Amino acid sequence: MFPPSRIVCLTEETVETLYLLGEDARIVGVSGYAVRSPPAG
Repeated sequence: MFPPSRIVCLTEETVETLYLLGEDARIVGVSGYAVRSPPAG
């Protein structure tokens, strides 16, 4: 099985984790419940 190429985040923790892992380019959608914005830069 291959890793997913596109990711939809349902929680803010998932968004933050993907940014820390450098996988932010794979995020294609974020739930309205994730209120924190991703880090700039």
